[in-house]
Amino acid sequence: MENSNKLNNNTEIEFNKIDHQSHEVNFDELKKSKVIHLNEPKNISCELYKTNEGETLTSILRKKKYFPIYGENGFLKKTLEVNPNISNYNFILPEGESICLLENKSEKENSERNIDANFHSLFLEGGIKYLRLIEIDSTTGTEAKLLSRAIPFVELGLIQHWTSDFKSFLGINYAVSQIIQSDSSVVIGDSIIRLTNYFLGLNYKFNYLFYSEVTISYGDTLVVRAISDNTLKIEKMSNIKAKFLGGINFLAIDNILFNSEIGFLLNTKYNNEIYNSDYGKGYEGALVILLISKDWELRGRLYYNHYSTYVQPVTFDYTEVGISIRLTADLE
Repeated sequence: MENSNKLNNNTEIEFNKIDHQSHEVNFDELKKSKVIHLNEPKNISCELYKTNEGETLTSILRKKKYFPIYGENGFLKKTLEVNPNISNYNFILPEGESICLLENKSEKENSERNIDANFHSLFLEGGIKYLRLIEIDSTTGTEAKLLSRAIPFVELGLIQHWTSDFKSFLGINYAVSQIIQSDSSVVIGDSIIRLTNYFLGLNYKFNYLFYSEVTISYGDTLVVRAISDNTLKIEKMSNIKAKFLGGINFLAIDNILFNSEIGFLLNTKYNNEIYNSDYGKGYEGALVILLISKDWELRGRLYYNHYSTYVQPVTFDYTEVGISIRLTADLE
């Protein structure tokens, strides 16, 4: 390629003047240009992107929301065509390397609606969960194991997007529980309990792989106490609960993301004339599938959590398994 064809600020290259056999491109010159126009035969806008540590071409396309990624008309094939120096899209690129990204119309539309500034989303989530509650009496050495029917629950909330990486949220959760059986010879009274919890939280994405979330909620927690030798009473107490969660994206296929999450649970004390509890603590693990579109998001979540609370002389041991589906829609 002649010197006159080198890339200066905002210049043009004709495809018929590029050596298609060797695919040689002068990237020292490419770095001088922010936007390049490629003629084949019409101009194609191209934006310069500098790679960060640990990034691959596919991870960059996901991060920049270049969908669809794969397929004949996917951005992966198009990006490889204008970056012939990249031989394998799964290789980790050197930090600070400059690559050419074609114009992303969906990203342009998002920027026009000011996606990186403030906007809101509304979400509706529904699911079912199962609860096992074990009451362990340290004075007598006895325990009662209680199981629930499928507990339906629903959540409604609002998300505030402050930037593309940071958001806050708040909402309400409503569930109806029913304890159905015990492994000991007890009769369960008042087993149907309606639970309401209010929550708010923060979510932050560190990069395309890792994110964290903190949720604080206030509302009902199930407890159990002995009324007589053969009767247990199930009731609810109100307290504050906190969840500190970290997540990682371990697989992405076009606009479908697969994440795993692990979190620490902390429950505050609840005290009255009957109960005088300590702080409760536990953990949670989850698998998450996200289907992302321009104006909406569909999330499926399968989770398991376990936590315990001590109310002298009894320890309440909770195990919960659930599955939920959430639909989130952007508000104009």
